[in-house]
Amino acid sequence: MSGDSNIGAWIQFAKLTAAAGEMAPFPYIKGVAGCIASILEVIELAGKNNEDLQDLAESIGTTIRIIKETVQAHGDTSATCFHDVCMELQAYLESLIAEINTTRCNLKSKRITRFLKTKKVSGAIDGYKQRVNNIKADFLVLVTTDARHAISEMRDALSTTVQSQAHCIRGEIRSLGDIQKENVAQICEKLQDLKGDHKGQVRELSQWEIYVGRAVSPWHRFGPVYEDRYCTVESSSSAKIIRVYQHSHHNKEVILKQFNDDADALINIKHPNIAQIFGICRSPNFPAIIFHGTTQISFYDYESNLTAKQFVRFYIQLFYDLESVTEYLSRHYTLPDLGGLVNPSPIQLNEHGQIVMTPTVSNLYGIGVSFVYISDILWNHINLWVSLTREPLLSQINRWSSSLTLQKDNLCNVYDAIKHIIWSKHSSLFHPQNQPYAPGSVLTSSRGTLVGRVQARLDKWEVYWEGHTILSLPSTNNGSVMVPLPYAGTLSYYAEIQSHSFDGILNSWIAQASQLQSCIHSRDHVDDDELLLIDKIHFSLSVIPEERYDPFRLCNTFMAEDHHTLSLLISTPSIDYQTNKVSWQAVFTWFYDGDSEMSSVEVEEVFGVKLSTWEVSWRQPFSKMVLTTIPKLNADYRFNPACGGADVCEYFGWPLMEILDISTGDWMPLNGTVSKLASVNLDDGHCSLSKKTTSSLGNALEGAHVDEVLTEMENATPVQTRDLKMSHGSLVFIVMFTAISTILLSFVIQTYV
Repeated sequence: MSGDSNIGAWIQFAKLTAAAGEMAPFPYIKGVAGCIASILEVIELAGKNNEDLQDLAESIGTTIRIIKETVQAHGDTSATCFHDVCMELQAYLESLIAEINTTRCNLKSKRITRFLKTKKVSGAIDGYKQRVNNIKADFLVLVTTDARHAISEMRDALSTTVQSQAHCIRGEIRSLGDIQKENVAQICEKLQDLKGDHKGQVRELSQWEIYVGRAVSPWHRFGPVYEDRYCTVESSSSAKIIRVYQHSHHNKEVILKQFNDDADALINIKHPNIAQIFGICRSPNFPAIIFHGTTQISFYDYESNLTAKQFVRFYIQLFYDLESVTEYLSRHYTLPDLGGLVNPSPIQLNEHGQIVMTPTVSNLYGIGVSFVYISDILWNHINLWVSLTREPLLSQINRWSSSLTLQKDNLCNVYDAIKHIIWSKHSSLFHPQNQPYAPGSVLTSSRGTLVGRVQARLDKWEVYWEGHTILSLPSTNNGSVMVPLPYAGTLSYYAEIQSHSFDGILNSWIAQASQLQSCIHSRDHVDDDELLLIDKIHFSLSVIPEERYDPFRLCNTFMAEDHHTLSLLISTPSIDYQTNKVSWQAVFTWFYDGDSEMSSVEVEEVFGVKLSTWEVSWRQPFSKMVLTTIPKLNADYRFNPACGGADVCEYFGWPLMEILDISTGDWMPLNGTVSKLASVNLDDGHCSLSKKTTSSLGNALEGAHVDEVLTEMENATPVQTRDLKMSHGSLVFIVMFTAISTILLSFVIQTYV
């Protein structure tokens, strides 16, 4: 770079410094920088191609640069050190400018140049430059010394703090080390567990490594006897479940063989719903299988704590789990057929709410009051899901699953799922003498007190007849069916009449049972008791020949003018809607030769049969948890829980539930309005019979179709006329029977005499 360019750069630098001098931290440098800029401009004008003047300009510029850079680097502390020298330099430069201006007026340019090049000016500038350098060096030494002193103080303070906290730090380090060791141990244990679970490697344990605790459940089964208990193992900190095979001296070999077969099979089975083996103890005195899992919950206990929504979801998942187990076993294992002497093993649930089974121990499982039979090609539920329609079960399950979305119309499908599930838990009541309650009646579980009902007229019944032919006869409204008994006294017959399945009764029961229970408890009608619904009733009759067949009975002797036949009229039961009971007295009526009515006593005497009649009603229980959470289920599907399920029944067209007012004996809806349903006389059911059908004996013997067997009969006569005819016919029959028996007895005596 040329000298002119250097002087110009220093001039620009001095001007910028003067401008920056307006701001902290060095406002006093402004005057010096301004003076330097003026001097450098004079030097630039007078010092063309003059190395001495350029050196002077370089010296002046270096001085101001040192001051500026030091102050910028170290702030206010360094600025105070340069204050005095800046003031002196400024005063000197101002006097120098004044002399230059005087010389400029009297002398020419060359004289100014010689003036600036004098030793006096140059030495003064160099002196100030040297002072600035000395100040900078002293300041840097001071700063370094102070920094070292501060660092030493900081080091001492830090050492004191570290020493004072050393014991705490050491304790925390030890704690962290212990925690890390525990974590590593747990990870290793989990890895070992996973290794045993999924790689087929099972621990061989000795009897002394196992600590047996309390029993899981008191369930036992025939055949190889075992007991499930909780236990701990030395190599694992978590609790396990142990199955101990118990044997005696006379069945030791059989039990040990069964134990070895079960253990070998379970080692290779890996399924989330099949028990996984943790270890095996093969000691002859203590054969045992140790399973993973810390908890086993009984099916009943788990189910009883489910809400209505959880109840449906659980059974849907149960179906899919059983399907999955069956599909897995069909590909990996052939289940043993343990025969009918094995009690069902209870299905337990683990801590995650999953069902757990051991297929090598048993293929018959108890699920609550139901049973499930699982083989390697199918699984068959026994009363677990009772199909109320002809729709395939899998189709129903899929429909229920898709209905879990909270839309109003889907609530009907959720109720359908609950119906199918609680139907499997029904129980029966036998009524050998008393009148049973009609379907739709709501009773208390302990005393059987009638407290409510679902209003429904039961005018359609199904008739089942089993004899020489098997007939399933749907009766007409308030109608009857006549069937012949051509071999009474030699063959057995069985008849049954039952009410149609009424979905409306069950749906209304599910929707309003919670409201009914709250209502009767608030009125102090009954104690805090569970409620049961009578949803089905049937009447049964068996006609069984006596053990000794008498060939000399009047109806079968050669002396009878015609072959006498016995017929049975099966009539529709009548219901008293005030007491909500069903009358069974006129359900079965006997006829002799098609038109002469006989009593059951006469039938037994004349035809040599034993008649047995009974009635059975089916009760639907309701778990308290499900019952009390139905309003929440209704609310989830956008119904008003304050309506107590009435809005659900009205929306789907189901009958409303009624409550019995004990004080008046009237039936009232749950909203308190008196029911308008009039009582029905017991005889009204008989008087309303309009048609009777009969069966032809010849066609029945030839196995003709049901439609050809049944023919219409004339309208039924009044009850009073039929009773008179029955009495007259019975009297004539008894007289004839006595006379003929006397003649026959005399003939036999004379023959042998």
